[in-house]
Amino acid sequence: MFGRINDALVMADRERAGRAASPMAAVLDSQSVKTTESGGPRGDDAG
Repeated sequence: MFGRINDALVMADRERAGRAASPMAAVLDSQSVKTTESGGPRGDDAG
């Protein structure tokens, strides 16, 4: 329910700012992606 409310508010704010209601693309910078706090090896390489 809160997700729908948030989506509607985001779309309304984008339209108020003169932009499309839904974004057409997204940019993800590797520096902005958070990693685990401990760092170190993760997963299993099965090799």
